[in-house]
Amino acid sequence: MQKDIINQMAKDMSIIRYSFEDDTSYATRVIYSALSEWIKVAILDRDVNDEELYTDGVSKIHVTQKCEKILEAMLAICPEAKNWFYPTKKWEYPIREIRKRLEYAGYIVSGINNSIQLSSPKYASVYDGFYLYRGDSFYLRSMVSGLGTYIHKQPEFGCQSDIKRMFFIPDKNAVDTVRDFENSISRSYEKSLNETKSREYFNFTSYKSFSESWDQAFYQEGKITVYRNGIFDYGLAKFRNRQVYIYQFPKAIISTNDVRRFMYGIKGMYNMECKALIRRHGDAIKMKIFSALPLREQSLLHMMAWPSRDISDITKYIIPVEFTQIIQNTLNNLNIKILEE
Repeated sequence: MQKDIINQMAKDMSIIRYSFEDDTSYATRVIYSALSEWIKVAILDRDVNDEELYTDGVSKIHVTQKCEKILEAMLAICPEAKNWFYPTKKWEYPIREIRKRLEYAGYIVSGINNSIQLSSPKYASVYDGFYLYRGDSFYLRSMVSGLGTYIHKQPEFGCQSDIKRMFFIPDKNAVDTVRDFENSISRSYEKSLNETKSREYFNFTSYKSFSESWDQAFYQEGKITVYRNGIFDYGLAKFRNRQVYIYQFPKAIISTNDVRRFMYGIKGMYNMECKALIRRHGDAIKMKIFSALPLREQSLLHMMAWPSRDISDITKYIIPVEFTQIIQNTLNNLNIKILEE
């Protein structure tokens, strides 16, 4: 019965099983993608007695509670998938996490009174005849990959967009982003008069993940890096004439996690590019990166790929081969060097 349900769900979403997968990996991918669709369906729920039937969306609480029950039912028939959705005590709310990923990607928009609704129809070409689609897609023959919905025919309705613009991904690469930004603020650095113990500097020569690459001091003459001081204070630091100068990032860069773009760019600028490992397996590729991507690129990846180890995984992914070129372009734009195993 379990296999029949999983296989039927996979068929409905045009998800195939890959040769390297065991039963648990396959089932978790199917359930994860199905939850994306169930969240979208739950958003369309309405109280038949509501006079304003189509105006205000539905509450986040309603969507979360309904889909938590669906997940609970799926884990009852597929208990081996539980650790994938609840990998640690910190991950108590997988439905909220999936919903947030859909919000970041623009599939869901917030309304009044803590409500949410589906976004207006919008689509972007992945390649000729294959489109990422946002909006009510239930009347379309579609496939689901990761949390994203795709169709094989250009829709009759909706606004067309370039896929990078749909996710607000800059055209310029990370190195050029750093250089252009640094040139624009080069006269605005301030001398750091009080070096605090809480301030740390990104070590761009480190081979470790970004989270493990912070030092208490920075002494590289004439070079720049990212500093952090707590969770809300990030910026650029420059060491010049044996003195540290700093410039605090605008709040928009910090709130959108775009600090990572500068970290990738600085590593690329000093020939210390991050690496990504890709292994091809027929209809799919396995990808491993060593640090989280900027939020915009991360959102795009969530709409194409499945986290490999569990729902919290941000470094290993399973990706259909159809998305290989977009993935490569995205990584290249962050000056990440791609190595094929």
